[in-house]
Amino acid sequence: MRKSIILLTALVLAATSLAAPALAAKSKKGSFTAQALPYPGPDGCNNSASQVTEAFKAPATGILTVTMVDFDGDWDLFVNDSSGSELGSATASQLTGDAPEEEVLVAVRKGSQVLMGPCNWAGGMSATVNWVFKATK
Repeated sequence: MRKSIILLTALVLAATSLAAPALAAKSKKGSFTAQALPYPGPDGCNNSASQVTEAFKAPATGILTVTMVDFDGDWDLFVNDSSGSELGSATASQLTGDAPEEEVLVAVRKGSQVLMGPCNWAGGMSATVNWVFKATK
């Protein structure tokens, strides 16, 4: 009985150690700096011509967390699919006292492409966008 428990424990540990690197290999992170002119125009930020976007292609099914920091004034953050449909947004108003950070979490499928789009409503000339992807399958 004791040998069975030890063998079972060893098998579980071996399986876990094999699965963890596979998911870790599909985890990614990165960042970019957005520089944009203030006020996106009458149509707003989402999909506007003045909006700077950066694409991300999911290497696996998982969660993409996009965080915008290091900015002055009021910026918003949008995450869209490749056809331009909004998947998520963070639109807090820093002009009314909200913290200068915007964050969006979206679930993505393997192979899907999303566009990360910071938008300068009434702020400084740049913002830093950091993203982290974590595979779930």
